[in-house]
Amino acid sequence: MFEQRYPAELEEIRLNDQQISRLVSAMTGPPRKRRRLGRRAAVLIAAAVLLTACAGAAGVALRQARAYYFDTQEEAARAADQAAKESGASAAGYGVKMVPEDYPPQEPMDMEERASWFHEVLEHREGGPRDGWIEMISGVDELTQVTIYQGDSLAGLLDFWPQGLPSPDLAWVEERYAPVPGCQYYGQQEGIGDGAKTSIFYSTTFDGEFQTSRGSPFRLYWDFHPKYEAPDSYLVAEGLDKVEEYTTRDRVTVTIEWDTSVNGQKQFSASFSYGHASFEMPGAEMEAEEIHEILDHLNLSALTQYMAE
Repeated sequence: MFEQRYPAELEEIRLNDQQISRLVSAMTGPPRKRRRLGRRAAVLIAAAVLLTACAGAAGVALRQARAYYFDTQEEAARAADQAAKESGASAAGYGVKMVPEDYPPQEPMDMEERASWFHEVLEHREGGPRDGWIEMISGVDELTQVTIYQGDSLAGLLDFWPQGLPSPDLAWVEERYAPVPGCQYYGQQEGIGDGAKTSIFYSTTFDGEFQTSRGSPFRLYWDFHPKYEAPDSYLVAEGLDKVEEYTTRDRVTVTIEWDTSVNGQKQFSASFSYGHASFEMPGAEMEAEEIHEILDHLNLSALTQYMAE
């Protein structure tokens, strides 16, 4: 389906069939092998690939990406394709909401296993309390160079936060919610070789798993993607319990989707994207008021100030 809806864009990116297959499988692969992706991941990945091919149309003012909801696939597809035509592309992606599995186990990444993914490991060493991280690894594969720092505290990784950009109040978060040990990450990725001109291969991410005092899980995830702007998403609303728009105390509007897993677990996913920066907070079994309070302490308006270098 991915290749069928994006023939012109994939040809423009000039990846061969094997590389395209690896790209799609790597980003949408089994959650136990990769960090959990947001529920919009497939459509946003597709839209980002489209944007790579349309990079020449850039230059407009940065703006907040929006989510549009429809009753049927046909309506979502028409709206997405109309948006693509207006941007000069040949097609665009839309998402169909599926009933989710339960929130996945909050387990640390096996860094030794992650090292086996690389064609070549460039660096692999342990850190300590003074470093703010416990282990790091850097390596290359066919298309990318990746560096990952693993820690016990997401606040401890803020030394890597984009220079000059106000950071979230993670000290407040970690005073009230337990960071899951070994499940806090800073990552950096860039394209190399045939992947050097592919926009989605360039990113800086901050990613942490947390639990409430009741054991309810949630995740905080920031993605800075300097080579493309966050696209609008076109989603079929069937299967969602409800969609809420919440305005934080620093005056940004966050979209919160609510749904129920196959086993009856109440889940949510809060998201905000502006220009070259995106944020997502998925979780389960939490009340709206608690989610709102956390969002109020994340300084999300700072993402509107992020400018790609």
